[in-house]
Amino acid sequence: MGRSGLKSNKKELIKRLETFGSKIIYEPCDITKQAAVNALIAKYPQINGVIHCSGIIKDNFISKKTLKEIDPVLNPKVKGLEYLDQATAKLKLDYFITFSSLSATLGNAGQSDYAAANGYMDAYIQDRAQQVINRQRHGKSISINWPLWESDGMQMDAATIQNMLHVFKIKPLPAASGLAALKQIIASDHQQLLVLFGNRKAISLMLDKASCTRKKDQQKTLTIETGKFNREIIQEVKMQTAAHLKMQPDQLDEESEWAEFGFDSILLTSFVNNLNTEFNLDLTPAALFETTNIQLFGQYLAENYPRQMAEKLGLTEEGQPAATVTPVEQDKQTINSFVQGFKKSYKASFSHREEDIAVIGMSCRIAGARNLEEFWQMLVDEKDMITEIPRDRWDWKSYPDSAKWGSFIDGVAEFDSLYNGVGYS
Repeated sequence: MGRSGLKSNKKELIKRLETFGSKIIYEPCDITKQAAVNALIAKYPQINGVIHCSGIIKDNFISKKTLKEIDPVLNPKVKGLEYLDQATAKLKLDYFITFSSLSATLGNAGQSDYAAANGYMDAYIQDRAQQVINRQRHGKSISINWPLWESDGMQMDAATIQNMLHVFKIKPLPAASGLAALKQIIASDHQQLLVLFGNRKAISLMLDKASCTRKKDQQKTLTIETGKFNREIIQEVKMQTAAHLKMQPDQLDEESEWAEFGFDSILLTSFVNNLNTEFNLDLTPAALFETTNIQLFGQYLAENYPRQMAEKLGLTEEGQPAATVTPVEQDKQTINSFVQGFKKSYKASFSHREEDIAVIGMSCRIAGARNLEEFWQMLVDEKDMITEIPRDRWDWKSYPDSAKWGSFIDGVAEFDSLYNGVGYS
């Protein structure tokens, strides 16, 4: 099933597949329309497996994204997933598989909504797996965080592919390797797996704790005054930015955000790639989202890449090492700080699954709502809770020069001031 009609190349592909003895039926269906999904599943009650691989991207900075851009990205992987799962809930499925994305774990510049949608899929599959245990669903529940595929389909721009290869040593996944991985995943007992293709050693280093250490005699200190070091790097970043944008350095304000210079996700990625090549770094575009202007980015480089920056800028004294490399900094020299953060969060997401967990509660009491459910419904209904001052508070008419409007919690007299140590005044 798919949202659009079949194009000639897809029709030809189906014909070729059918020569191997397969029977293929294609049904146009918008997965974000619940009635359409229900009708289609009811038409084929013999379905014994589901693979959800619907998704689109609309790359843009989150600060510039509109709901019209975000909703089409979220809907297929959020609403579509829910509708498909609900429609097949009573079917005796062998498996229910979602095609999630690497963006849900590593992130990607300009794809905050796409990353969130795939992260939702990952979490949803964990919940569905529990429902299978409770006999409320049938079949294996699996979410696969796929990288970029080498073949047709959703593609990244050349700059992003180059950055992934340089930083993560990840290459686009060949179709044959992807299909082989899919077979292995279906045969496994896991609910979520991340698929990567590239340099095995580099990928293992990214996901596993770095084992190498530095000897004490190698731990020399940087012989440059910190303020001067930072200023030199900031100036260099300014020069590199100007060159990349084909502008003059004096046209750039060090405290203005990247977006004000006309940077988009593709331009940011190519800029990062140039810096990686020029200074032997391993930056990802995420570094520029965390450091939103030239000044902050320069400070980030000084703190995280002192050796590389000092060497390239010629700031070391003759016969002196360029920078300190301590055991704490070791991981940063081999794996950039962004990957280091991912490594910790990714491992943590799996560490608790076989153990008891604590459920943290949340409650609220505000004007118009006595609990979270009422508060959420109030937001959904867009209720305006500004009212005239209630008579059980005070008679505003007795104070003609004061305002008569406000937002008030019901049942204020129920508050036990003495019990809570609050005086009457």
